[in-house]
Amino acid sequence: MTHQHGFTLLETLIAIVLMAFLTLGLTAALKLGLSFPGIAQTLDKGAPIAAVQNFLRRELSSALALPAADWDGVAFLGSNSAFEMIGAMPERAAAGGLHEVRLSLDGDTLMLRWRRLDPPGPARQRALLDHVAALDIAYWGSRHDTEAAAWRGDWRAAQYLPALVRIRAHLATGDFPELLVALPAQPEDVRP
Repeated sequence: MTHQHGFTLLETLIAIVLMAFLTLGLTAALKLGLSFPGIAQTLDKGAPIAAVQNFLRRELSSALALPAADWDGVAFLGSNSAFEMIGAMPERAAAGGLHEVRLSLDGDTLMLRWRRLDPPGPARQRALLDHVAALDIAYWGSRHDTEAAAWRGDWRAAQYLPALVRIRAHLATGDFPELLVALPAQPEDVRP
């Protein structure tokens, strides 16, 4: 009886197929590993913009229809490049509670200023975004009983909060994705 040394044809084919799958898997993993820093870098570039948009969305969603001290209406003022409102800032951002908040463009920096109302606190500010070439804010809704709802570039001495606020910013590195935020609905006993 002779004893054969070596592999059969079937064993050799199985080994070749396994080696091909292994090579394919390593090649795909290497390509993903080489491209991942580029993906992470792209995501990091958008991270500050997404964070600013999320913050503005939360802040505008907390707007309160409180009476203004200087006119018969709500304490919300808006122009095409800034707005002021009263809202409830989160505990982690500014010791919580009611705050007077202002968003505006100072030079090429998008600035947020806030001041605690009760108990009164010092005014503070923070740069949200740099290299902003232009800021365009619009407000949708009706400011008074006699006015039809429409988009406006200003919101002054209004009886009601705007229903929507749209923010567009033009950055030196490209445009800020349009942000559209619905403000809280006012109770029926406040609106006619």
